[in-house]
Amino acid sequence: MDPWSRRQQPIKVPKLSLTQRYPRTTVCIIIFGGGAVLFSRFLYDCFFRGFVEGPRPKMEVDIKMLVETVKNRDPSQKVERKTWREIVAEQDLIRAERRKLQEETAAQRSAQE
Repeated sequence: MDPWSRRQQPIKVPKLSLTQRYPRTTVCIIIFGGGAVLFSRFLYDCFFRGFVEGPRPKMEVDIKMLVETVKNRDPSQKVERKTWREIVAEQDLIRAERRKLQEETAAQRSAQE
């Protein structure tokens, strides 16, 4: 046996992991995956929420009405924090009360005429 013979001593190729063998591909996959995780909520809201959840009622806060309620508040009254849903529900109640008052005044005017 000849120690210098290739048949007896084949060339040993170092074993590399896929990340070492394909560094550019690895970097691209990591960047793409990280971006997908980072923007997953944005992507879900933009593209998939309509299919999964369906239409949602839109919550609209009337800023003018909010300022009026803050101005008309009693200064001695303790200020408590409210969630957006509570604020919207309160504004809906105020709108309903105003609508009833308008209907009553319209009914009184029509009764007078």
